[in-house]
Amino acid sequence: MGVGYVLKTAITSVFFMGYIVILINLLANNKTNQAINYIEEKIYGKILMYILIVGLLIFYIPHAGPVFFPSFRQKAVDVLGLSRWRITYSIASVSGIIFIIWGWIVYRPIAPDIYYPPIWASYIALLLVWAGFVLFLVTKKQPGYILQIFKNPMMSGTLFWAIAHLIVNGDLASILVFGSFLIYAIASLIFNAIKGNVKYKFVSYQSDISALSFGTIIYVVFGFWVHGWLFGVTPF
Repeated sequence: MGVGYVLKTAITSVFFMGYIVILINLLANNKTNQAINYIEEKIYGKILMYILIVGLLIFYIPHAGPVFFPSFRQKAVDVLGLSRWRITYSIASVSGIIFIIWGWIVYRPIAPDIYYPPIWASYIALLLVWAGFVLFLVTKKQPGYILQIFKNPMMSGTLFWAIAHLIVNGDLASILVFGSFLIYAIASLIFNAIKGNVKYKFVSYQSDISALSFGTIIYVVFGFWVHGWLFGVTPF
């Protein structure tokens, strides 16, 4: 058992006992409402925040590992085998997304506001999210001009999507989710640029037309119906 682990456990225990002492004091002085608010803010809120952070870790470890440590995937395949690695990767991805969405939904109502976005930011966010949906659907088959401009359309789309949500959400839950995706996208783009991006030659407009068409359709459907159903907020 390392010294770091002991110190971390001790510090966590001190903070936890401090919360309990304050809570008992509030209850002893018949301050029930304050005690309930304290539980919600300090204890329940932190539990929800940790659920969100766990979801982010579950999602990012298998995704970021192969990007920043090229040997990560091969070592995992050597240990688990290709089929088990794919199963583990899929389970981690789905589980991480579920935890992230659930953690964000339950933590956001009580998450503290770090900054207050301006009203005009919503218009910019709509354009950025639309661009993100288009970039998500760009394929490497028969490359068009979009693929020539955005060497890594998936990460570029993630970048736009994350920025869009950060400029309209100033609460801590949103900052944890979209801020982490922003950092991941920027780091991934930089890493790929240093490693050397693949240069695509223009072949056809087919990829561009397909991405623009289907990306816009999915954007509209998601914005008008799916987003509100999942998160309780309709962007339009």
